[in-house]
This record gives sequence, structure tokens and C-alpha cells, in this order.
Amino acid sequence: GTQESTPEPLMVSTLSLSAGEDIHGANLTATFPAALPLRCVHERLAASGLWLPLLHLDSRESTLGGCVAAGFVNPLQLGFGVTRDWVLGLEVVTPTGSVLSLGGELVKNVAGYDLVRPHLGAWGRLGLISRVTVRLLPPPLDRATVEMTCAATAENIARVDEDVRRILTGRALPVALEVS
Repeated sequence: GTQESTPEPLMVSTLSLSAGEDIHGANLTATFPAALPLRCVHERLAASGLWLPLLHLDSRESTLGGCVAAGFVNPLQLGFGVTRDWVLGLEVVTPTGSVLSLGGELVKNVAGYDLVRPHLGAWGRLGLISRVTVRLLPPPLDRATVEMTCAATAENIARVDEDVRRILTGRALPVALEVS
């Protein structure tokens, strides 16, 4: 009997690939390295008078590529949709080393099968995301946060469903709603 050896896990990082952003304000699109932290994406877009309606609870550490690869749930999805609604294109390095440019920089660029969608939420199983092209908006004119706090009694917990319905059918539609 020979004993089969298990290959060592391979860790690949894109953190050193942080150059080469391209912001097109006139087209409301931008391309960023996947390793760029989401907070830096927001800072650079704000300096250009643009906004990407994607947030992540751990935005200090999370990268744009990581959020796309994980297909994370966008806290602003109630008003602005899910992450895939904002991703127009990807540059992906396949397991064989080929570099693929999927999608594009135009909002109406899909002809035939959309090869970007399978990569969103695939956790890098289909290839390493190296660049991400996103759709943008002008920044919101105003922001407001409303917070309600109550004791966790059975009566209050039962009332939460009613409160959420009332909020969602009110005059001002929220873009995010969190109940914890």
C-alpha cells in the first residue's frame, strides 16, 4: 500500500492588484481592480460626484471583487436592487490562466448569453475576478435614517410585522430596512 498525499491548499490573493481604475462619469460607469476595498471605491466615486449603491457591513475590509464573488446581499436592495444589477462587466482569470473580459462598459451591452451572471456569487469557483465594471448613479440629494428601539417582549415582537408593513406602504419608500 502506497499512501496518497493530499495536495496543499493553494491561496491566491488579488490584494497587490490595486492599480488601474477607470471612471467614466459621462457614461455613469467605472472599472476598478477587484482588490480595491469597497470603502475606497466609494471615496473615489464621491470625489468624482458619483455613487455606487452597494454597501457592505464590513466595508473597511471587504473588497469590491470579494463582494461580487460572494454575491453578498446588498443592504440597499429594497430601493436599489441586488449586487448583480450594478455589475456590467468582469475581467476573470480562469483556472487555466486565460484572461477573459466578460460583459462591458455599456449598460445595454448584452447580446446572447450573459457570462457575467454565473460569476456573481460563485465564490471564485469559475475563475478569479481581477477587475469589475459597475454602473453608477449621481449621489443622493439627501439621506435620513430612522431608528426605532423597543424591548424584546412577545407583544413588541408581534407588532414588528405590522410596523414593517406600515413603513413599506407609507408615503416615503425606504431604500433599506433592517430588523434586528
